[in-house]
Amino acid sequence: MALSLSLTLPLRRLQSQIRQMAEGGAVPAAPAVTGRDEVAQIAKAFHELVQTAALMKELETRSKRLAALSTRVARAQEKERERIARELHDGLGQALTAIKLDLSAARRSLSLDLGKASDYLEKARLLTENSLDELRRIAFDLRPPALDHLGLVAALESYARAFEQRFKVAVTVAGNGFASRLPLEVETALYRICQEALANIAEHAQASRCTLTIEQTRDAVKLTVQDDGRGFDPGAIAGPDGAVRGIGILSMERRVEELGGEFRVQSRPREGTAILVAVPLASHGKG
Repeated sequence: MALSLSLTLPLRRLQSQIRQMAEGGAVPAAPAVTGRDEVAQIAKAFHELVQTAALMKELETRSKRLAALSTRVARAQEKERERIARELHDGLGQALTAIKLDLSAARRSLSLDLGKASDYLEKARLLTENSLDELRRIAFDLRPPALDHLGLVAALESYARAFEQRFKVAVTVAGNGFASRLPLEVETALYRICQEALANIAEHAQASRCTLTIEQTRDAVKLTVQDDGRGFDPGAIAGPDGAVRGIGILSMERRVEELGGEFRVQSRPREGTAILVAVPLASHGKG
């Protein structure tokens, strides 16, 4: 009787574990049976098989997710290039053409009417000033000078002030623990993530306030972007892999993944949204 129980009980535990897996249960943390007998060896082999299958499924899901992410971000980047090209052509290109025409007219008028020539030169001067302002704006969008000269927190404070004026959303920037500059690629990625997060807030959140908090520890830098907007249910707009679908969020997530970091979105309807980023510093050089 004792021998029978010593065999049947482990087999029942193993059978129960197999049934749970067949019904879609979670991957077990340990084999159903331990020991050195044949039933335990079968349980161990089954557990290893299940763990391997779960890992393969996770890798497959992650691969599909990264492929979709790369495709959508590439499209967004192409749209951004088209926007910049359009601004250069429609703005600076037309302005330079007008300046050329004014200078040509001024040259023709020099020997005939100095007053008229002076008017053309003044028009060309004003167009040149406006073109320089437009060029500075485009260059700032591509790479803010404050990021190179003053660092991440100062660059974000400058961007936050401009964002407040444009969208009437109060932005607080808090930086803690910065004994030195962060690595260049980390500063750039975090700056772009904040830009994208604020763009999402302006477009979707209906928020009145948001806070950018950046904290550097010995091993990592952490970023939180918190708003008091309408929030959303991440599950309602998630894909089959559980990832939130949206170009802005995908772009932020990709930047974090390229740095080997962790990215999370926390949100509930009418309770605001928080973007949480953690980037390890060990694998990046000094800034």
